Amino acid sequence: MAGGKAVRFSTPVKPPTKPSKGKALATDSSKTDASSHESGLPLARYTSIVGTQSLLLAFTALFLPRSTTSLLGSDFLPPPSSSLDRPQHPFLEPITASPVLTLVWLCLGVGVVISWSSGYMRVWVKGETSSRAGNQEDVKSSSLATGKSKAIMDSYKATALSIPIFHLFIVLFGAPLTSHIPQTLLLSTLLSLLTFYPSTYALGLPSLTSTSSAAQAERLQYVRLFSELFTRTHVERALVFPVIGTVVGCWLGAFVLPLDWDRPWQAWPLVPAYGSIFGYVVGSLVSVTFSSVKSLADLDKAK
Repeated sequence: MAGGKAVRFSTPVKPPTKPSKGKALATDSSKTDASSHESGLPLARYTSIVGTQSLLLAFTALFLPRSTTSLLGSDFLPPPSSSLDRPQHPFLEPITASPVLTLVWLCLGVGVVISWSSGYMRVWVKGETSSRAGNQEDVKSSSLATGKSKAIMDSYKATALSIPIFHLFIVLFGAPLTSHIPQTLLLSTLLSLLTFYPSTYALGLPSLTSTSSAAQAERLQYVRLFSELFTRTHVERALVFPVIGTVVGCWLGAFVLPLDWDRPWQAWPLVPAYGSIFGYVVGSLVSVTFSSVKSLADLDKAK
């Protein structure tokens, strides 16, 4: 105090500090990485692939089994043994006459279509992985070129090894144990082509014996995707949703088999086989819809 008056000291008010360029660049780069991480799947191209794949699978399910009559003649098929009082539509006769031949056609057609579409999924998965490593096109092209033949062989091995696993589960869910063995094996083959081949070809076959960090990360990725059903990117949804649709469609198709309608199309395992193909198509369409809506929502938030 001086002269009986109190002296007040005013503290200077500092102007608001602007974020440094380094922090701004880090924030922008993190947003760019997040957007590129989520946009690893080209939605326009993926939509066209799903549309073409759905049409090819529909042709495989409805018209390819009818090739038996055109190649071998109608006399080759056995005569109908059920629903003689109510004859079925002539379009269904080549499909229901011999379930074994129908399943053979379905496996052949589905194998070709899935092999074609899985090639695009592998390109998108590798592109997403290379973008995380630095977004270099040479990294993506080199990884695709060097591991393509090995990835195909590994996928076919995984598909073949999964057939007895599916056969066991189908029997546990009520399929005949000692009869209709070829039909059950063919249904297991169809399910393996729709579920195991696309995922193992796109993601790679994880090592079960290696203790390296990369091998553990691959195993954890499979557990997260196909056990926990937890997806993070559009590419992962494109792999997981069709698998869910395949399993659910096959399971729902088995509900009509115990009904005493005595219809030819109720022969084992026609309805579960067609249900699995229909479920795969529905799962792919749900994946396209979900990813498109999420991309539009992300764009709206960015604005």
